[in-house]
Amino acid sequence: MRTLGLGDRGKEVSDVQQRLFALRFDLGGEGLDGFLGPHTVAAVK
Repeated sequence: MRTLGLGDRGKEVSDVQQRLFALRFDLGGEGLDGFLGPHTVAAVK
């Protein structure tokens, strides 16, 4: 898996979001949209 950054889009981002969601991390209003926005970044940190 490549390093992802704020603003990235695509299947790799969706995969990360699905894993975070399964672990009950809050993705905010972004949800599982395949976009690496501030809520997804905060969940990863």
